[in-house]
Amino acid sequence: MTLEERKVPCTWLDKPIQQFAEQMRGGTLPHAMLVCGARGIGKHQFVDRVVRLALCLAPVEDAACGECKACRLVEGGLHADLRYLQPEDKSTQIKIDAIRASAAFAAKSAFLGARKVVVISPADAMNINASNALLKTLEEPSLGTLLILMTDSLGGLLPTIRSRCQRVDLSGPTQDQAINWLQQMPAAKNLPADELALSLQLSQGAPFTALEYLDQNLIDEQKSMLAELAQVLKRTQPSTEAALHWSDEWIQYRLSWMIHWLEQAVRSSYSGNEKDIYLDTSRNMFSYIVNNAGLHSLFDLRDRCIKELRLLKGTSNPNKQLLWESLLSEWLQLMVKRR
Repeated sequence: MTLEERKVPCTWLDKPIQQFAEQMRGGTLPHAMLVCGARGIGKHQFVDRVVRLALCLAPVEDAACGECKACRLVEGGLHADLRYLQPEDKSTQIKIDAIRASAAFAAKSAFLGARKVVVISPADAMNINASNALLKTLEEPSLGTLLILMTDSLGGLLPTIRSRCQRVDLSGPTQDQAINWLQQMPAAKNLPADELALSLQLSQGAPFTALEYLDQNLIDEQKSMLAELAQVLKRTQPSTEAALHWSDEWIQYRLSWMIHWLEQAVRSSYSGNEKDIYLDTSRNMFSYIVNNAGLHSLFDLRDRCIKELRLLKGTSNPNKQLLWESLLSEWLQLMVKRR
């Protein structure tokens, strides 16, 4: 999280923050919180505010004071009562040793203030051994320790873990809130409102994802990918060539985009409103696919893309080019005329 992002308030998070503050004042904090919601809506910002508030020695209403010793230590990344667990180095997993170390940390008395905080993010990155070790901690919680699990993939967590945490389901902002927030970001503040609105549509209303798209020029990349898909479906470009292009560091984004395109096509078919497909250059293509292949085929392909994305986010390491070639083969089947 950049300094600019931290300075600009996410007003849509105020209500859940107030609810946490009320629990803290009333002495009813849970021993574990599960913070969930779509990627890019502000989960990290919410957790950052919660951590600061939980450890602050002199909170002011619903916020940390920002001036006490604890606040200064958190700001400097030096607070002895705070631990963050995440995949280490190039690993995609949180392993059992990290969970065991956090359990030992939780069992000790706080150095400063009344509590310790452990943040696990993304919680769905825990492998099965780590998950089972955390389950034991949840079953026998340490007094004075707040565990915060953060995920945008609830299905990646054991049901027994989910049931032992207080869930905090975060919602994204309204479009006006999101555009107002984006206009205060250096990468977006000089852009026209219609471009900001498009970035939000393509990121499914998630302002932090929209900002990333704008900052890294991913909107043009998404348009380019869609144009390449059209060429493959017209059989003017080999699917192997597109598969090679798409086997890059943006593969998870690309799968998310593909899922979103399919969902837009289905939504447009149900509503009869072609504007549900945000990129107008693709409307004719998706209209043809829906009429030719039917909604069930689109749902099946969407489900396949979701499955592949979950595998990529987990411990799987598939051959990227073969993955895309397989998916494009299914796309080409959608173009085959039904008798």
